[in-house]
Amino acid sequence: MGGIFMMVPFLIFLLIITINLGSLKLFLLLMTISGFFITGFLDDYLSIKNKKNTGLKTKEKFILQSIISIIFISLAYEKNLLNPLISVSDSWGIDMNIFILPISFLVLVGISNSVNLTDGLDGLAAGCSGIVFYGLGTEILMKEQQELFVFSILCYSMSGICLGFLKYNSYPAKIFMGDTGSLSIGALLGSIALLTDSVFTLSIFSGIFIIESLSVMIQVGFFKITKKLFHNGKRIFLMAPLHHHFELQGLKEQKIVENFWKINILLIILGIVLKINL
Repeated sequence: MGGIFMMVPFLIFLLIITINLGSLKLFLLLMTISGFFITGFLDDYLSIKNKKNTGLKTKEKFILQSIISIIFISLAYEKNLLNPLISVSDSWGIDMNIFILPISFLVLVGISNSVNLTDGLDGLAAGCSGIVFYGLGTEILMKEQQELFVFSILCYSMSGICLGFLKYNSYPAKIFMGDTGSLSIGALLGSIALLTDSVFTLSIFSGIFIIESLSVMIQVGFFKITKKLFHNGKRIFLMAPLHHHFELQGLKEQKIVENFWKINILLIILGIVLKINL
């Protein structure tokens, strides 16, 4: 439940800014992240209480995430805070029209669960999150829209919190963020991207999180299909998510984490370069 030490200071900081600026966008952000924080907290608390690595059931967790996401998306769409035009660059965008609603749901719930799946090795999720928040803050700053500067500040603040958390979370970890941290971090990335029209860039920055999720989906899907066809389920990876596959191949935990961080930094550079040149 180390996510408490990450998210509580951030939520207090966000609350103070929201009260001072009186921004509807910030209020929606505060409510959404608080909802995901409570969901993660309940999951971790029940795991500790039951003395098993099972808190909320997968279906229960998904229902809670869905309710929070639908409330956020509905209010944001009603108040014209969701831009149906997904900006690829300053001069080029894709008009999703009404499809921005399911896309927003996918971004919010998808990134939240993706960060959660990535949180499997010491320092992996915290390090990658710190890098992604830094990239997202920079991308928002590059938009040169004064009303969005506050979101850049929030991203840089959360980046600092993640990197500070690494002091205790890097190998060998003394504290783990748990769902309290990972679900909140993912929801924060997704909701900020939606409110600042940074969805396309976030999809590049969050490459590690997305690949980790895809590895689980591919593994489960392939196993079910082969079991149905050949009555003997087969696996593509030794274990999913992907970081465990490399771990079972004999790579040291620190080396896997370090390489994932390096890839994530390259993804940030790629996203910024594309933003400038497209």
